Amino acid sequence: MPFKSNEKKQSYQRHYRENYKKTKRRIGVTVTIDEYTLIQKLAGDLRSVPAQLKAMAFAYHTQEYLVPPDIKKKLDEFVYHLLKIGNNINQLVREVHTARKSRWKFGRELSVGKMTRYVEGILTKLHAIEQFINETLTKPPRR
Repeated sequence: MPFKSNEKKQSYQRHYRENYKKTKRRIGVTVTIDEYTLIQKLAGDLRSVPAQLKAMAFAYHTQEYLVPPDIKKKLDEFVYHLLKIGNNINQLVREVHTARKSRWKFGRELSVGKMTRYVEGILTKLHAIEQFINETLTKPPRR
């Protein structure tokens, strides 16, 4: 934005600062060299040190983990595979429910009712694992 006079530029800057102060606040924090190094290490290549410190503060306030991207990716993959297993088990249950009097060889012959209970037990365990990941690994324990 080219300005023709210094006065217009100063007026624009003053107006900009006044509006900026209405929506944002700057906070200064002093840390030791060791603390700065630690925050810098946690930030990695993805964030600046101030952005990391802000993210850490809000994660603490909302009682959520600030999960590093590499771990988040692995957790997402784990949940994805659990969901695929759950989907396969749901397909088994559907087949069991549609096969009225059929028997399956599963080490020994099982009735449809026993097979259904067995598969539903597996589904319950998978659901518990999914809940564990969603609740325990994404939120820190309350003190």
